[in-house]
Amino acid sequence: MGSFHNPFKPRSGTGYIEALANIRRWASAAIANDDALISVTEIACPLPDCPPRETIILIMPTRAAPSKLRMHKAMADVTEADVLHGIRSLEKVEQRGNAKEFYGD
Repeated sequence: MGSFHNPFKPRSGTGYIEALANIRRWASAAIANDDALISVTEIACPLPDCPPRETIILIMPTRAAPSKLRMHKAMADVTEADVLHGIRSLEKVEQRGNAKEFYGD
């Protein structure tokens, strides 16, 4: 019997912490909402057609519904351009009145 792999197990290391701080900073600057709480998480994607790691950015404004941006790559591979593109795309989806979730690549 194989060992259990917990996809939510916290990761550690300097590179992980630096990537986490960068993504939070980029997302915060892109949304221009000082009151919003930004959560960044990297999980293992359990689906067969999905890359092994996935980064999720959850944006929780104090006076609006939360929004979720999912990127099919590890946090260490996420760039500022990825975050900016994802948030701009999420804003367009929200302006059309659709769900508050966007899958970026």
